[in-house]
Amino acid sequence: MKKTSSSNASPEKIDFSSLAPFVPEGFGVFQNTYSGGRTGARVNHFGGLSEVVFWGQIPENASTTFFQGDASSSYKRCFRSQILIGEDAYNLEFFRTTHFPFGYSSHFAVPELGVELRHHLTLLNDALVFSIEVLRNDKRLPLRQRFEHHDPSFCSQNGRTLVDWQRDDKTPAWVLKVRDELSDEAWQRLKDSQSKETLAREHRKFSTPWLDLGLRSSDTFIAFYSTKPLDMRTTHSKRRYFTGPVFRSGAQATTLLFANDLKALQQRIKETLKHPAAEALAREQDALKALQTRPTVKSGNEVFDSMFANMPGMLSALMLPDIPGAFRASSMHYWVWGWDTFMCSEAYLLSGQQDFIKHALRFFRDTAHPELGVAHQLTRSLKTKQAMSPASQLLYTIVLYQYGFHTGDKELWKEFYPFVKRIFALNVSSINEQGLREGRALFPDFPQFAGHTGNDISVFNNSLLYQGARCLEEIAVFNGDQDIAEQTRLISRRMEKSFVPTFWDKKKGYFVDSVDSQTGEQRSSYPAHALLWQTPFLSDLTGEKLPQSGQFIARHHQALRGFLMYPRWDQAFDGDGNQFGQSWSTHDVFTTRAQAVAGLQDGLDRWIANCAWFWRQLTVIEGYSAQTVNDSGTPDLPGSKQGFGRSIYMAFLTNIAGLHFDGGGLTILEGSARPTRVEKLPFQNASLSVSTKGTGPFLKSLRVNGTRVQGSRKVPLDLLRHQVEINAERTTTPPEDPMILSLNGAAISHVNVQRKVLKAEIIGSTHVWLHFYSKTKPSVLWNGQRMHPTHNSKTGQGKLLLPLVAGEVSSLEIT
Repeated sequence: MKKTSSSNASPEKIDFSSLAPFVPEGFGVFQNTYSGGRTGARVNHFGGLSEVVFWGQIPENASTTFFQGDASSSYKRCFRSQILIGEDAYNLEFFRTTHFPFGYSSHFAVPELGVELRHHLTLLNDALVFSIEVLRNDKRLPLRQRFEHHDPSFCSQNGRTLVDWQRDDKTPAWVLKVRDELSDEAWQRLKDSQSKETLAREHRKFSTPWLDLGLRSSDTFIAFYSTKPLDMRTTHSKRRYFTGPVFRSGAQATTLLFANDLKALQQRIKETLKHPAAEALAREQDALKALQTRPTVKSGNEVFDSMFANMPGMLSALMLPDIPGAFRASSMHYWVWGWDTFMCSEAYLLSGQQDFIKHALRFFRDTAHPELGVAHQLTRSLKTKQAMSPASQLLYTIVLYQYGFHTGDKELWKEFYPFVKRIFALNVSSINEQGLREGRALFPDFPQFAGHTGNDISVFNNSLLYQGARCLEEIAVFNGDQDIAEQTRLISRRMEKSFVPTFWDKKKGYFVDSVDSQTGEQRSSYPAHALLWQTPFLSDLTGEKLPQSGQFIARHHQALRGFLMYPRWDQAFDGDGNQFGQSWSTHDVFTTRAQAVAGLQDGLDRWIANCAWFWRQLTVIEGYSAQTVNDSGTPDLPGSKQGFGRSIYMAFLTNIAGLHFDGGGLTILEGSARPTRVEKLPFQNASLSVSTKGTGPFLKSLRVNGTRVQGSRKVPLDLLRHQVEINAERTTTPPEDPMILSLNGAAISHVNVQRKVLKAEIIGSTHVWLHFYSKTKPSVLWNGQRMHPTHNSKTGQGKLLLPLVAGEVSSLEIT
């Protein structure tokens, strides 16, 4: 028996020291999933495809899974990739394997025959490409790609029919035609299920009817082809063998292609046949180059560092190349959602994917419902299926604001201003005299289990409202709209007075999920997602409660692998049997922020270790079942990649490294005491490399390109140009001199401290909060005028609202 390269493979172990996960021997994980845009595939450790999805234009209740193998057995073959060497067939095994978000590259060899191959699976937007490169073929033996496929792996369902594989008369492809069609009865059932009457009868008071039912019927054409027609042999048991042409050197590819139109399919086949493997192999090379240029971190945990480095590529693999701005929510079973696109979108900007944000803003504006606004969920034909709740649509405004200051391109604020005014108008009518918005929360899906009744003021929604109002104020000023600027300013000031008294449970020392909009009564549920932390503005609203929040989270939300959505003793815990009993990455930015401010280093270290535990299985979670104190020992969906997992990217930058960006630049806040390094971080026209260490709310030292910065945690904006090297050390020891702690929404320059007097110039266009430290009662001059800040003599913390004017440079002096 001839031995292959994997015949004596040692136990599989992934090497995370290189940027792309690398497995010296074997596949490395039980299973992995990949995305090419509209396509998705799950591959098992033995090399079998256990699922293939294509998100084309098909009916809403038709499965996007077209082929399904067996995750635990290699018997049920689904396009099982093989190689014929002479007359002998080999399954392609795994040796020196590299995993990408869109596929893998591996090696296979039969040393006795002098044959060594590199084989690839690459997902494109509309295709799975199986390619082979010949590295050695000493005897010039004939080689042929072969695929073993069982017909039962086709995913059938009610209303789905197929026309069996037939040779196409215009291309060398075998084509399978799939018809999805809802019967009159099924179509009526779908319409009835979404009626207001049905929702009321089923007590689904928090559900809303679909705005569009999608398509009733569709055709999907699936082609399987190589450079020459594949031989197809079909056995009695419907086991098919597709065999490609002979090759002895170079590269060969076989493609599984999807389209909703036969002519489009044929045209695409002709395009790919010009250079069969080129598009797939180029994608790998582009990915390796991108890993060299995108941000990297050194956290002290190389597995986490690998997860961070691969996050931008994962996001890119979920984008639809044919629909700029459209983003699939996961590598397999989610389509395009507004929430999943915009939540923690600063991660795109801080990973060099600024163009995607520009496209996404246009896409969601153009697909918005004319009355209800931004889509929460879209149909497969990309029409608004359900609109986001009005407060949640402010995520769009936040992202527009972030795009403007991160890129320096604020002209987009003009283009999209009419649309963000529409979003604001959707919210205004439900804002009460305290500045709080009434209405159901976007998250979780079934808020009634957390005490919501339909008469609600949600802490989650209002955390978004405040951030959206602060962002819109600056956008309105930029557009010369003083009326909207004044309205948003008034809402912000009212919320700053009412938010904590409304939602803070003094006995528990934490935020409640909601209050009754009619009585003001607090509901006794305490969510980890209380504050959807998207901007530093939230610290102006809730900063004084963050240390207590961190302590509460550590005591009541900490689970084995993350933070519980609700404490185990909470009335809401596991209320729906799904979300409410899980840990979610969506709340990681807030939970780690609170722990960083509280100085809970064990919690931050544990969070990094938990993220690394998932990434050892190449998984970026949506949620993780935590109903029991111990757990199952495996992710819920091993190998899955969830788009809003970019919250992990942002949680690290903001709360481990302590880097917070706003319209005025960068502020170094609390973070991990361990030495941490971030490199190649893009901001406007600069590339930042930042080293931080130490714990505490003060800076012991701050140097920018070797220049010492005194008296401020905020980095002077004029120093953030070109190649920037920042070194910062935090401390718990209060400084002798005054120090600016934060100034969210404004920039500082020419800051210096001499003889216990801090002087700085401030640039901005809105009203912003200055937070500072002064050991003694301070004297504050603003443009030469004496001001009267609040000041806590015990903590030394003070704050003052500064009325900035666009185009003016103001002077600040603290003694």
